[in-house]
Amino acid sequence: VGAELERSITLTTPPEEGRYAYHWKLATADGLKFGERLELNLVVVGSDDDCRSEEEFTFTSELASLVDQGFLHQKATKRALERCSGNVDAAQNMLRRQGLGIICMPE
Repeated sequence: VGAELERSITLTTPPEEGRYAYHWKLATADGLKFGERLELNLVVVGSDDDCRSEEEFTFTSELASLVDQGFLHQKATKRALERCSGNVDAAQNMLRRQGLGIICMPE
């Protein structure tokens, strides 16, 4: 009672891009749950192989626009622009659905 314990776990990310939420609760050997609910929110984005090289990327002005708006995850933003054929509004929607919406920036 009142003791602290540190544990680590190894997770394998889901194969599909998107937002995932996992919840756990500790339990005794008898199955009695106790303590706070443990929560993990995870955003899976594609690998670097999914993006074109810098020389091949053609939506640089659109990328700059999204970065100026606070979309700071460059790999995911490039991938969204490529999948949306450079359509900034569609890329914004895709990024928000993936949980990569606008990050508050200090003024």
